[in-house]
Amino acid sequence: MKQNNPNNKGSIGITVVMLVFCFMMSVTMAYHKQLQTETVIHKQIDLSDRAMDAAFSGVNYAIATIQAEKKVFAGTKKVFFESSTGRVAIGGTSENTTIQSKWVCLDRNMQFSNYYDDKTKTSSSGEIESDRNPPYRFKVACTDKFYFLATDTLYIKSIGEYIQYSGTDKMASYTAQIIAECQLNKITKTIRIKKYRRMSTKEKDLFTFKGYSEE
Repeated sequence: MKQNNPNNKGSIGITVVMLVFCFMMSVTMAYHKQLQTETVIHKQIDLSDRAMDAAFSGVNYAIATIQAEKKVFAGTKKVFFESSTGRVAIGGTSENTTIQSKWVCLDRNMQFSNYYDDKTKTSSSGEIESDRNPPYRFKVACTDKFYFLATDTLYIKSIGEYIQYSGTDKMASYTAQIIAECQLNKITKTIRIKKYRRMSTKEKDLFTFKGYSEE
């Protein structure tokens, strides 16, 4: 009667163990790669959301500026955010206010928590200093075409940017542009956001208005 070679049993056992080990290693490496990919994606989403926060800050900035002029709710005045201040008042209304739209950011002297994402140096008095521009900024637009006083509706466009730094070196920038449909309440003399949507980031089209649902 032929007996099995004990050496063959040992070889088969080692082969099975190696196959299981390789399988476990493959699963572990795949899981590790998945975690790395998800971490990168979540970080990119977070940085993109910071640009959205800046864009919303622009909308709120425009709302605060416009509703400070109470004549806007009476329909006798409009506040514009345009590319230049050299426009002529429409309809002969000299009370209209035109603000030149520029990039707006935090004051360098403000000790704001998100201002110094990468602290660069400390002065002799212990205060944090930075040689770079603020990481958050926005630019808003609201021309005469954005006003629909017959329906108490106002549209505001805002483009926000978040700049990622390494020390004083700019690594990357993230932008987001939104259009907000706002409702003017003539009784309380306030403006609130009714709805908004994200748009393609095109700074050159910031001052044009074709409709809420159009780019």
